[in-house]
Amino acid sequence: MRTFITTPETIKAFFVKHGQRMHYEKKQTFVRADDPQPWVYFLDEGAVEASYVFDYSESKILGYFIPNTIFSQNKLFYESDGDLTYTTIEPTVIYRMHRDVFLREVDANIQFMKEYLQNTLILRIFTTDMVIYQGEPTATRRAIRWLLLMAKYYGEERGKAVQIQVPLTHDTIANFLHISRESVSKTLREFIRGGYISVDKKLITIQNIGNLKQLLIT
Repeated sequence: MRTFITTPETIKAFFVKHGQRMHYEKKQTFVRADDPQPWVYFLDEGAVEASYVFDYSESKILGYFIPNTIFSQNKLFYESDGDLTYTTIEPTVIYRMHRDVFLREVDANIQFMKEYLQNTLILRIFTTDMVIYQGEPTATRRAIRWLLLMAKYYGEERGKAVQIQVPLTHDTIANFLHISRESVSKTLREFIRGGYISVDKKLITIQNIGNLKQLLIT
């Protein structure tokens, strides 16, 4: 999958040399909520879905890790409510290492630390964009903001159009937008009729980002 994150060369080299190389098939859960292993991960190839399990057992998709992302086991660095599950959405190659090995290198290697901070800040910006789309008052505006977010982080430019590289079912979109599957179908039909998007084999293409953004101010 395409990545918008610049390769952290120092970190990648360290994971390749000192980490364990893991290969996972499509739709394979490799981190469960009850997994106690203290792993830090570097995603080399593929894509991973991160979902959050609430106390009342409902699971919500948070987003996707793409190549060059560094992420960790749930509750590895601090305690938190709820639990994270990581599942591949395509064949994926990941390097993993023990938290203590990772932290020692952060402390000892300035370039390693700089690359890690840059990676972390990018994910923080993504989290801010998530809060913005979730705060929209209507399903339509929420869907527009979400499509723009997906295009920004997971899109591939094709002329004026941008194709979101993550395959998306109606159920997945409903999970992201916190609306019913029926509402997703209605909203997508409206966008398709208006010429704002097209859908082919679960891949959404935004025909013109500017035209879609215009819907937020009309």
